[in-house]
Amino acid sequence: MASSYSDIVYSGILSTTLTSLSTTPASATFVCKGFWVSNSDSEGRKAEIQFDGKRYMPYLNDIPAGDVMNASPLDIPLLTTVNIKGRAEVATLMDYYIYGIEEVTT
Repeated sequence: MASSYSDIVYSGILSTTLTSLSTTPASATFVCKGFWVSNSDSEGRKAEIQFDGKRYMPYLNDIPAGDVMNASPLDIPLLTTVNIKGRAEVATLMDYYIYGIEEVTT
Protein backbone atom coordinates (compact mmCIF):
# COMPACT_ATOMS: atom_id res chain seq x y z
CA MET A 1 0.00 0.00 0.00
CA ALA A 2 1.23 3.45 -0.92
CA SER A 3 0.38 6.67 0.88
CA SER A 4 0.31 10.24 -0.34
CA TYR A 5 0.13 13.35 1.84
CA SER A 6 -1.49 16.73 1.19
CA ASP A 7 -1.88 19.93 3.16
CA ILE A 8 -5.61 20.56 3.59
CA VAL A 9 -7.54 23.69 4.60
CA TYR A 10 -11.26 23.95 5.32
CA SER A 11 -12.48 27.53 5.73
CA GLY A 12 -15.65 29.56 5.57
CA ILE A 13 -18.33 31.27 7.62
CA LEU A 14 -20.14 29.45 10.42
CA SER A 15 -23.95 29.30 10.33
CA THR A 16 -26.27 29.29 13.32
CA THR A 17 -27.13 25.60 12.91
CA LEU A 18 -24.67 22.77 13.57
CA THR A 19 -23.43 22.06 10.04
CA SER A 20 -20.86 19.71 8.52
CA LEU A 21 -17.71 21.66 7.61
CA SER A 22 -15.92 18.62 6.15
CA THR A 23 -16.00 14.83 5.98
CA THR A 24 -12.84 12.74 5.76
CA PRO A 25 -12.97 10.95 2.39
CA ALA A 26 -12.79 7.18 1.89
CA SER A 27 -9.29 5.68 2.14
CA ALA A 28 -8.03 8.79 3.94
CA THR A 29 -7.09 10.05 7.37
CA PHE A 30 -7.14 13.77 8.14
CA VAL A 31 -4.84 14.92 10.95
CA CYS A 32 -6.04 18.27 12.26
CA LYS A 33 -3.06 20.44 13.19
CA GLY A 34 -5.09 23.45 14.34
CA PHE A 35 -8.01 25.77 13.81
CA TRP A 36 -9.22 29.26 14.58
CA VAL A 37 -12.59 30.96 14.79
CA SER A 38 -12.85 34.73 14.48
CA ASN A 39 -15.62 37.02 15.68
CA SER A 40 -16.15 40.17 13.59
CA ASP A 41 -19.23 41.23 15.57
CA SER A 42 -19.28 44.27 17.89
CA GLU A 43 -19.97 42.05 20.92
CA GLY A 44 -18.79 38.70 22.24
CA ARG A 45 -20.34 35.63 20.57
CA LYS A 46 -20.30 31.86 21.07
CA ALA A 47 -19.18 29.24 18.54
CA GLU A 48 -18.76 25.47 18.55
CA ILE A 49 -16.43 23.11 16.70
CA GLN A 50 -16.92 19.32 16.87
CA PHE A 51 -14.67 16.50 15.72
CA ASP A 52 -16.55 13.20 15.27
CA GLY A 53 -19.42 14.44 17.44
CA LYS A 54 -17.14 15.47 20.32
CA ARG A 55 -17.16 19.14 21.28
CA TYR A 56 -13.55 20.31 21.01
CA MET A 57 -14.65 23.94 21.32
CA PRO A 58 -17.95 23.83 23.28
CA TYR A 59 -20.74 26.35 22.83
CA LEU A 60 -20.21 27.90 26.27
CA ASN A 61 -17.93 30.94 26.32
CA ASP A 62 -17.92 34.04 24.17
CA ILE A 63 -15.15 34.87 21.74
CA PRO A 64 -14.66 38.60 22.46
CA ALA A 65 -15.69 41.17 19.84
CA GLY A 66 -13.09 41.50 17.11
CA ASP A 67 -11.03 38.61 18.49
CA VAL A 68 -9.93 35.11 17.49
CA MET A 69 -10.00 31.79 19.34
CA ASN A 70 -6.94 29.82 18.22
CA ALA A 71 -6.37 26.12 18.93
CA SER A 72 -2.92 24.93 17.92
CA PRO A 73 -0.75 22.97 17.81
CA LEU A 74 -3.05 19.96 17.64
CA ASP A 75 -2.58 16.40 16.46
CA ILE A 76 -6.10 14.96 16.11
CA PRO A 77 -6.48 12.05 13.64
CA LEU A 78 -9.90 11.81 11.96
CA LEU A 79 -10.48 8.54 10.14
CA THR A 80 -12.56 7.83 7.04
CA THR A 81 -16.10 9.33 7.03
CA VAL A 82 -15.56 11.34 10.24
CA ASN A 83 -17.23 14.78 10.24
CA ILE A 84 -16.04 18.15 11.44
CA LYS A 85 -19.04 20.28 12.37
CA GLY A 86 -19.52 23.83 13.57
CA ARG A 87 -22.00 26.55 14.45
CA ALA A 88 -22.04 30.14 15.65
CA GLU A 89 -24.34 32.29 17.74
CA VAL A 90 -24.86 34.71 14.83
CA ALA A 91 -24.86 34.17 11.08
CA THR A 92 -22.25 35.71 8.74
CA LEU A 93 -19.98 37.18 11.45
CA MET A 94 -17.82 34.23 12.54
CA ASP A 95 -15.21 32.75 10.22
CA TYR A 96 -13.41 29.42 10.68
CA TYR A 97 -10.14 28.06 9.36
CA ILE A 98 -9.24 24.40 9.98
CA TYR A 99 -5.94 23.03 8.72
CA GLY A 100 -4.02 19.79 8.71
CA ILE A 101 -2.59 16.95 6.66
CA GLU A 102 -4.53 14.33 4.74
CA GLU A 103 -3.05 10.88 4.18
CA VAL A 104 -4.57 8.88 1.34
CA THR A 105 -3.75 5.16 1.11
CA THR A 106 -3.99 3.41 -2.24
